[in-house]
Amino acid sequence: AAAGGLGLRAVLAVAAGLVLVYRALLRLGHERARLAGFFIITAVIILPAGYASSRAANIFYQPTELWSLELLWEIVSTQSYHTFHASLLLPTILISALILAMRFRYFEVADTFFLYIPLSNAIGRIACFLVGCCWGRYIDLSTLGLSLGFYNPVPLYDIAYNMGIFFILKKMHARIYPAGSAGASPPEAGKVSALYLILYGDARFLIEFMRTEDVVAFGLTQAQLAMIAFIATGAIILA
Repeated sequence: AAAGGLGLRAVLAVAAGLVLVYRALLRLGHERARLAGFFIITAVIILPAGYASSRAANIFYQPTELWSLELLWEIVSTQSYHTFHASLLLPTILISALILAMRFRYFEVADTFFLYIPLSNAIGRIACFLVGCCWGRYIDLSTLGLSLGFYNPVPLYDIAYNMGIFFILKKMHARIYPAGSAGASPPEAGKVSALYLILYGDARFLIEFMRTEDVVAFGLTQAQLAMIAFIATGAIILA
């Protein structure tokens, strides 16, 4: 039941995000029929692609000498553990290809998607909080003869920093892309995408120290290694 509720909230988070991205691009002046075709295709591919890449990340918990296409397929088809940052990878690749194939200006659309990713993530983390997954280490406090023990409510921290990132990016997006600006590529195009990767990467890297994830390499968790890649990619885009 918990897994089903989590899955339903993930669907709702993605659906809400897609509607907001569609409305934002429409506000910029894109043709409604062309946008509708783009988002119909996106809606069809985004969840299956996200689930597949999210599960595929579990291969990093296996010894490298066992890695193979057969193992990857087994993990994708049978495992139920999902990783948010990994769920972005395959949809980003496929949607990027679709943006280029339909001849949209790449960073204008990408910036609008990345604007609403932290909001969708915050919605999804509400489910994590309610069903009790992704909480942090157990904290045992004793002072003045009183004892208090609880698990670190990491999903609440995730919701807070994702909402903070969203409001920062929203203000920036409105400045870079004023209403009706479709047709011209602004000099700062790509900055929203870059700052999302950097801000989320920094926050998630630090939050990982409060969680109970396994270390996979160099004393870091899988998420921390991924966040280094996020931050580096954002820096390259800015450069």
